[in-house]
Order: sequence, then C-alpha cells, then structure tokens
Amino acid sequence: MTRTTLRTALVLLTAGISASLGYAAPADAAYPAVLQLAPGIGGPKEKDGGAGNEQLDVAVFIKDGKQYLVSIYMSSNVEEKDSPWQCKCSSTLMDPIVGPVVVKDQVQLTSNGGTRPCNHPRIASNGADYGVWTYGTNETNGNTRTYVQGINESCELVTDRLRVSENNNQNEGAPDIRFIGGEWFTSGYLSTANNDLDASYAVGIMASMTNGTATVSKKWHTNVVAPSNIGRPAIMDAGPDRAFFCAAQGNNRPPEDGVACALLDTATGEVLHKELIAKSDEAAGIYYNQPTVAKLGNNTFAVQVLESNGLGKKTNLKGQNLPHLYAFKVSGDAFLQQAYVGKVGKFATHSAICSGSYGEKGETHVGVMGASPTGLGQPGIQFVNFNTAAFTVDADLDNWTIGFYGDSGKIANLYGHNPNTQGRDFLRCIGDVKNPGFGVKDGYQPEVETFFVAPHAGNIPGEPKNAGYVSFVPGKVIAALPPEAPKEQPKKGITPPLDNGTDPGTDPGTDPGTDPGTDPGKDPSISVDGPNAGACAVSTSSSSSPVDLAFLALGVGALLAARRRR
Repeated sequence: MTRTTLRTALVLLTAGISASLGYAAPADAAYPAVLQLAPGIGGPKEKDGGAGNEQLDVAVFIKDGKQYLVSIYMSSNVEEKDSPWQCKCSSTLMDPIVGPVVVKDQVQLTSNGGTRPCNHPRIASNGADYGVWTYGTNETNGNTRTYVQGINESCELVTDRLRVSENNNQNEGAPDIRFIGGEWFTSGYLSTANNDLDASYAVGIMASMTNGTATVSKKWHTNVVAPSNIGRPAIMDAGPDRAFFCAAQGNNRPPEDGVACALLDTATGEVLHKELIAKSDEAAGIYYNQPTVAKLGNNTFAVQVLESNGLGKKTNLKGQNLPHLYAFKVSGDAFLQQAYVGKVGKFATHSAICSGSYGEKGETHVGVMGASPTGLGQPGIQFVNFNTAAFTVDADLDNWTIGFYGDSGKIANLYGHNPNTQGRDFLRCIGDVKNPGFGVKDGYQPEVETFFVAPHAGNIPGEPKNAGYVSFVPGKVIAALPPEAPKEQPKKGITPPLDNGTDPGTDPGTDPGTDPGTDPGKDPSISVDGPNAGACAVSTSSSSSPVDLAFLALGVGALLAARRRR
C-alpha cells in the first residue's frame, strides 16, 4: 500500500478509537504543538552580538500536583548592551485542559560581564520540587569558569551559585548535568587551553530542598577523558549511584582518538570502566566527535557520534558530518555493542538524541533531533525503534517536522565570538514527558499519553535573530498518529518584549487572537507572569460531540483494507 493510504487509515483509526473512549481529537488538531518562548530580537548585529536565543534546554518539575517545563536558554535580548549573552528562563505549566501555558516568561537569571557572560546552559531536576542548572562564564574577560546553582519551577534561583571548575589557567565550560537519584546530580565540563591539561571532568553535586530551604554542594571532582581538546561531555543517569559519561578524546580538533565513554560511581566519582566506543582513523580522514547519549533501558544506552572528514581542521571551514547511532550494554567490565544504524535524521550537524515511549505500543524509541546549520529548512525528529538486538527505522512514518523555523549554527556563527568562522547551537530534547490531559474528557490532546519535548531556535522572517521555541511531539498514544507539519501559531496578544535599542525587530504580538479556549485568563488556577506569559501552543484539543462507534469501525475498516492492498 502507499504511504498516503496508510496515513489516511491511521487518521481515521485514531479518531475512531478516541471517539469510542468518549473524546475525539479535533479534525484540525496539530501534531506537534509548537510554543514560542521568546522573540528573535536583541543585541547588536555584529561580533559578540548574540544570536537572539540559543542553546535551549528543558527539565520537568512537579509542584503541588502541577507539572511544569522549565526552559533555560542564552538570550541577547537583555539590558546589558555590552554583554548581550545572558541566560534566561521560562516556565511552562502543562495544564490538563488548556495545554502548555507560559507562566514565568523570559526571566533573566544572569547579569554578568565579559564576552561570554552566560554560555552553554543546561538544567536538570529531580522531577519534583528542585533542580540545578549549570553554565560557563568569563564575566571578567578572563578564562571561562563553570558554575551550578539551585533553581525551582518558577525560574527562581534558590541558592547562591557554586563554582565547580578548578583551574584558573584553563577555559572551563560547555557543561552538562543530570539528576541521578536521591539528592545526587552529576555535572561535567570541558577544560582546555593546554594540550597537556585538556580534559573532560565530572563533578558530584548534592542538592536538596528541605522545608523550603535549598542547598547545593560539590562532593567530588574527577578527570574522566583526557586528552580532550573538544570534549564537551554528555551525561546520562545509569541507575542508583551510576552515571554514563561520554566525550571526545584527542589533542586536536577534530579529535584524532575518537569518542570515549565511561561508567562512573556517582557517590565517589570513581571511573569504573572506560573505553573508546568510536575510534578515529586519521589515515582515512575519519574523525569521531560530538557524542550525545540517551537511556534505552537498564544498563543500555544509545550513543550518537558525528563523523567528520577533518577538512576544516586548519581553516575553520566546516567539514562533512555523518551521524552514527549505537546501542551499548554497559557494565563495570565492558561496553558491549547491541545495535547500530547510520545516517539517521534530517540534519546531522549539532544534532542530538533523546529516548522515550513512542507509538500506540509505547515501545522505546530514540529520537534523533536536528536543525539546519544554515538556517534553511524546518527542524525535525526521526524516531528509531530499539529492541535488544537492532535498531529499525521507518523514514516516512516516524519522521516528524517539529517547528516552523530551525537554525543550529547560522545566526550563532554570524553574531558569535568568532564571526563567520565558528558558530553552533547544540540541540537538546527529552522524552516520556507526561501529558496531564491524557484520557481527560475535553482535555488537551487526550489521545496523547506522553510527549517528546524539543526546544529549538529559528529565524522568523522579518526578525533579525533567532526566536526560541519548544515543540511537543506525540510519544505514546492510544493509536498511531501520522507525522504532520506543525500548523501556524495564532498570536495571543504578546506584550512587546525588551530590546536594547540596536535591533528594533518585529513585534510578534499585534494580533490579540480569537480563540477563547486557549486564554489562560479563563482558568483562575493558572497564574502568569512576564511579557509573553500566557502564550499557548499552536494545537489545543477542544470539546467534541459524541461520535458513533461506526466511526471506529470505519477507521479499522480503512486500515484493514489498506493492509490487504499491500
């Protein structure tokens, strides 16, 4: 059968099953939903001017029974004209009826000086009432240092910041952080300035919230991968007292050794096992770099690495990137490869992976997320099924367009610290984010049990820089949903945002909108704050009239007929 026939059948099947359970997705329901967090304005259009919004990351918080998604990102739309690279935070309430609603909007977290005032922010939470975020800064125009700090669901900084890097003579940044369990987090960063000392480090962080009082402290510090000239670490929890840590290894850029991974004891920082999982071959012009990791199950992890031909290593011109996706069974004795697939995903450069349940069976999939490094084309996620022995890919049915605009390098390159030579916007996504509207009559997308959440940046025509977005891609659903392009987001009366005067930009909020069903002001339980607070996602699930079970039969019949025509 044709893909078009199958997609039509799946649409009918989804609608029919939803109706039989007492609710139905509206005919114009959009999958995925796309929420704009910040406009693409701010900062001079010159070196160190900032990209507008970049390096977005997100974590889930639960407070008083409500679920929040807290997004951290670099922003050049700030008051500090000489340092337009501060970090901001937006908190989105996952309301079971309305859907995603911004309740804390573009909260500025830093006011640092320097050419890298807040760089490469990352965030992790315990899934409940507290979290830790991390970033690098050269606020005195000296070497970059890495800090961690406690944060809550309202984008409030609940502790003093704590420096975790240790060498004043090295540039130490590009951090990552993960919640491990209990009160433990594991963070990591890259330290580089001298080939003899370049390394990727892991740091043990203990953080807690007790009777409303938060604490954060550093417990251990371990050199994990060395030499590591470009070893930006990627970290994943690996069960109680364990973390899986990967980084590029080698003295050069791209790394002449390849990508190394390690299993860590997160109570002590001890490296239990480490090995090169992807070995570079300089003679053949093959270099492995930029690992990202995702959890597939007990002691099983997906690792994506990017292969470069190394043609840009002496010229700052970009070489070729090819993605490679592996699955490893991890223990303190060995990393055993379970599966492999190559060339997955729409865009390889600066791409990332995450994992979670997907489809009506809720099977574990890896989401390979990418955006164009030239700013041309829409961002996407390719889902890859994993079982104990292999990856399987359906490039048509499991390949989602996740946003209107996507940029993983162009604007960051133009207005970065080294304009026209270096620029990147490393992506991040998470899976298994629960939908509070699942199964709720008149709820938000009630046929979707979990989401993959994909923050990203992209340039809206008419704006000078990249806007910030977060997309909600269906994960586990009651029946298969075909991938669709997101539909245009109605404007919701956004207050004109802050700009430092150098880029007037375009006010995205001149249209007050007409959909009363997505107005957070109609729900007294939703409190919003900030210039863009209350902006809703593009797709909402409205109430629907009862649909006869004949519609279910129509859907099933269409699917069976399509299968018979194979």
